[in-house]
Amino acid sequence: MTIDPDDPDYTLRWPPDLLADEIRHLVEEARSGAVADDRWEQEVEALLRQAFVGSEPLQEFARQMRPSMAQRWRYDGEEPF
Repeated sequence: MTIDPDDPDYTLRWPPDLLADEIRHLVEEARSGAVADDRWEQEVEALLRQAFVGSEPLQEFARQMRPSMAQRWRYDGEEPF
């Protein structure tokens, strides 16, 4: 997916560094299994609602949730690339 930097749906309300820190935290939670899958998804959705002006990031996340995001983050020791 390529994002047009002028797309108002992807305009940040938050400083980029803060968003990056929060995303890293959520990825670590998912990898460690620290939170239930449904709670994790709710946290990601809340982050996207708060961090972006438009709704497209949230809609994109919802589209990507099939198959379950939790299964994508499971680390089996093999590099995905």
